[in-house]
Amino acid sequence: MKRIIYSAISVLLATGALLAAEELTAEGKQELKTLAGDWRIVLVMQDGKKQEQQPELTKLRVEDEKLLLAGKDVGLRITLLDPTTKPRIVNIEHPETKKKLEGIYELEKDRWRICLNVEGTAERPGSFETEGKSKFVLVELEREGK
Repeated sequence: MKRIIYSAISVLLATGALLAAEELTAEGKQELKTLAGDWRIVLVMQDGKKQEQQPELTKLRVEDEKLLLAGKDVGLRITLLDPTTKPRIVNIEHPETKKKLEGIYELEKDRWRICLNVEGTAERPGSFETEGKSKFVLVELEREGK
């Protein structure tokens, strides 16, 4: 009898966990449509210092919820995008590793700034400042063709 009860509780907890998984809201889906297309990474900052970029890794494409780097699907997915908060928030995950990068972003015309916690710990940046905060990385992008 105990085994049945524990099994039932396990099923309920698993179902609840699945229901609690992040889904894009209507606003998030609309914002994702705005972000769709090709972007060029123009700046990467960590701990207040500009980071060297590999020229072949400066292209990013947003395709549905996928982030393609240099035209390749590297497994990154936008799982949360909320343009209604101040600052706007974003979560990027890798489905296989289950690593979640919590961040903030701003989008102004053809410029997109994202600040992410690259350690994958549950701490979202509060600003776009990275100095003294080595786990936060700021990425600035410009829309291609503009």
